[in-house]
Amino acid sequence: MSPRVSVVMAVHNGLPFLRQAVESILHQTLGDLEFVIVDDGSQDGTWEALQRWAATDSRIRLLRNQRNLGVAEARNRGIAAASADYLACQDADDESHPRRLELQADFLDAHPEVGLLAAFPELVDERGVPLASDAYPRLVDNDRLQAQLLESNCLCAGSVAFRAGVLRLVGGYDQTLAPSEDYDLWLRMAEVTHIACLPDALYRYRQHDSSASAQQRALQMRNKAVALERALLRRYAGHPPTNLKRSLAKDFVRGAYLAHVAGEGSAAAELLARASEHAPSVFVLGEVVEEVIDHYLKRETVADPFGLAESLFSQLFPPTTHMKRLKARTLGRLHMAEFFEAAEQEHPNISEWHLLAGLRADPRWLLNRGVWAIGLRRRLRHSGLPSAAATIRDRGSD
Repeated sequence: MSPRVSVVMAVHNGLPFLRQAVESILHQTLGDLEFVIVDDGSQDGTWEALQRWAATDSRIRLLRNQRNLGVAEARNRGIAAASADYLACQDADDESHPRRLELQADFLDAHPEVGLLAAFPELVDERGVPLASDAYPRLVDNDRLQAQLLESNCLCAGSVAFRAGVLRLVGGYDQTLAPSEDYDLWLRMAEVTHIACLPDALYRYRQHDSSASAQQRALQMRNKAVALERALLRRYAGHPPTNLKRSLAKDFVRGAYLAHVAGEGSAAAELLARASEHAPSVFVLGEVVEEVIDHYLKRETVADPFGLAESLFSQLFPPTTHMKRLKARTLGRLHMAEFFEAAEQEHPNISEWHLLAGLRADPRWLLNRGVWAIGLRRRLRHSGLPSAAATIRDRGSD
């Protein structure tokens, strides 16, 4: 008799967090499961550790790749060996809440129209300390998830459970789209079934130092864009709505940005050309490019943001009038951010230099109230007049 759930995990050199991942499945409140673990060419003792667990728990089934084939191919091998009608993923550096599988299986029992079910993830660091993040929107119903999926990969890969029949109908993971093979699979499954997400944090998604390299991030975004491009072709026969063309162009621009940062100039140029193909106005209006630059320069630490901005506009983006204006706005924002920080830390020479540079790049900052407030405080300080705060403090002490 088949188990109720087959859990599939691929692992390559996973010892640092492997125990937490394996035990989080073995200690599930749903005990009627099989745990199919594919060792993907590990060389750090992972295979020996897995054999020790398998010797003490008959629910574990081990498969071994003699060389590292990648997570997509390893997962497909595990899926092919699984026997349950419900399949669930588990990543080797994450942890599942004890009731995760029970709640997912119960939900799938009660909602036969749902073929793909995720759980909301809690992001944690190497020590398991929760991290603040807005990476995954707390959406639960099919309509909103379907819409969001055309914008972002809104389902955490290790948290999903699916109906085996639906998964096999669409063909499993496409290994050519790694490391965005999960996003591609969600898009294909969403075309033949409803999708849902449990709102409770039932999966601990670990962020750690072995995160993707710059080259890997560029490839991931490139393949995400390709997966979306293919989905729109399937769904709209090459004529998607304008808003989806814009989303696709944005993904290709993001891929171009990341490829440029990784030093892959030819790949960046190719991705920009594909962005322009889907949305010819992308370099005329500049809105998509501006959103991408703001996203990365604001949210990520960059060693030399000014140098990066200069290289983007001199080496990557075409020298159109709109791109020249966008360059001025970008440099202006970078300088003014440094100006406000230096003013807050009372470094007048640094703040004044960035102020002048920011105003030269984008004179509209002269209309900014924060700029005038800092200038007024300095004027009062140099004039010898007491500041308003000092006056109030002195009057309160009388």
